[in-house]
Amino acid sequence: MMKHIQKLPNKSVGFVGLCLVLLTRCGRIEGETVVNCSAQNYPSKPCSFPPDTTTLDLSHNNIEKILRQDFSGIRQLKKLYLQFNQINNVDPLIFQDNPELEYLDISNNQLLEISALPFTNLPVLKHLDISNNPYDNIQLGDTFALLRHLQVLKLGNPDIVSFGKDSFQGLSGLALKEFHLITGDFREYEPRSLKVLHDLEKITLEVNMWQNIDVLLTMGKDIVNSTKALKLANLDLLRIEKVIPIYDIFLNSDLKSFTLQNISTDGNYCTPLLTVILNSRIEELTLDTLHTKANCTPIIHSFEKVMLKRFSLKNLDNPKFIFFLPQPTMKKFLEKVQAISVINCGMFFLPCLISDSLLSMETLDLSNNTLQEETLFPRCNKPFPALKSLVIDTNTFLNLSELGNYTSHMKYLVNFSASDNKIVIGSQYAINWTRSLKRLNLRGNQLSDDVFMYLPDTLEVLDISYNAISVIANVKKMNNLVELYLSGNKILSLADLSSLSSLRLLYVDRNKITGVTVEELSAIHLTELKFSYNPFDCNCNIRYLSRYCQSTSVAIVDWPKGYRCETPESLKDRELQSVSIPWASCNKGAFACIMLVQMVVTILIIWYAIRKWKRRNYSQVLRET
Repeated sequence: MMKHIQKLPNKSVGFVGLCLVLLTRCGRIEGETVVNCSAQNYPSKPCSFPPDTTTLDLSHNNIEKILRQDFSGIRQLKKLYLQFNQINNVDPLIFQDNPELEYLDISNNQLLEISALPFTNLPVLKHLDISNNPYDNIQLGDTFALLRHLQVLKLGNPDIVSFGKDSFQGLSGLALKEFHLITGDFREYEPRSLKVLHDLEKITLEVNMWQNIDVLLTMGKDIVNSTKALKLANLDLLRIEKVIPIYDIFLNSDLKSFTLQNISTDGNYCTPLLTVILNSRIEELTLDTLHTKANCTPIIHSFEKVMLKRFSLKNLDNPKFIFFLPQPTMKKFLEKVQAISVINCGMFFLPCLISDSLLSMETLDLSNNTLQEETLFPRCNKPFPALKSLVIDTNTFLNLSELGNYTSHMKYLVNFSASDNKIVIGSQYAINWTRSLKRLNLRGNQLSDDVFMYLPDTLEVLDISYNAISVIANVKKMNNLVELYLSGNKILSLADLSSLSSLRLLYVDRNKITGVTVEELSAIHLTELKFSYNPFDCNCNIRYLSRYCQSTSVAIVDWPKGYRCETPESLKDRELQSVSIPWASCNKGAFACIMLVQMVVTILIIWYAIRKWKRRNYSQVLRET
């Protein structure tokens, strides 16, 4: 939720100056030098990089060939991004001067062969993405086996339609952790081609299949016991005339996590798939971007023991979905589930049979649906008793009082997020919040000035940005508050925040603040402050504020570009640090006194001079007579 901004040390000034001279976007992140030349029309437009560059992004440009001398001057290079160019020619000596290169992404280019890359020059490479290049076959031979430290490999394209027995032989001696394969609609797969994979943490098959799904079964059986997590993407099961039992892949497997992404299916697959999963060793199931036809509500049959602990359903596309009826058999496996996400699925009702059965659930995310107070908590018997995190962002909730009171029995709830709804306070009575709540996000609602009166004093992090708050009041009880986000409101002053002794981070940007005194800021013991993009009145006090921002140890986010004058008109859009108001304009009384003294002194001097002159002339007249 918060972003730490740190001032550059003095030794970084030269580095920043170099970047400006080279017209290159670069910066230091924890001792690393990062250069971003992405989408700069390189090499037509020059892009230079310092010799100590460790991360270089040249993606989304017009590079057609890469040569040894292109990177020979940056021997400390560790990460190189070359994706989305037109690379079709690779110098055999490339990377000989980059012995520390660990990460290479050269995907979405025009390489006709994987062997075009000189693997002998990449002794410490850990991550390689060479996917979506137009090679028509995959043959990882002996030279590929030289990548002894390779952990992540992504390859293939939608035109790959067959594998030979030796296609992946070069992987046999590698200790891969992740393997991502992209294919087209397979015509031929020689069994055991993928058996070379073993002990992986994750395998992703982006298969783009619909005609030869039975080939997928053979592939799946070869790899299902080679990994802890399997992801299948881009399957269209609706175009197949017969039902293919792809769920047979999981029978007797050791999979712990399974993901289906961008899948088109119907009721012929929903029930068998869920039945097999509930009887498998799978602990985590994710269904992301599921296109369903007709009724895809699974019927849950009896089962012996359920291992499923985490379930996620995202981006459900089912125009005929009307209502979901809970089934009594659900209760048994819901009791063990610890985390559920149902995001952007058109969900508008959560039956009590489900919510009352979730006795072990610690995390619940129901974002981007159409839920209301009475449909999420329809007079159920104290639902979600073990809940620690509840997220209901972007729904149709209206009443803060009802939502707060519903948490009173949740003795372990620490995080509650209900951003981007239409919530108002909704009651004049105190809200019975759970005493365990530490983090509350009510960003993007319709809360007013008295909101602090109805919030729990246990909060450590509070986000009420983008509401309708103009005055900060009733905050003295918030003694535990460490982070406070008030961006995008109508706040005029920070005067009442000095009572928050624990506050360390404050965001009040994009409000109606015209001025802040140094005394107000010094009274709050902050480590990070953001009050940019306010309509500052550049009066005489602005120079003290500017000095504070430049010299304080507090991290001032967006300084100096985000702090500009709104008034007077003569200074509009000027950065505060560049404003210089004459001393006389800010000290008119003192200036008047000084001018008066100067006038008196001048008069006295003139009087004294005249008197002296007269006396001299008088003496001269006496001598002449």
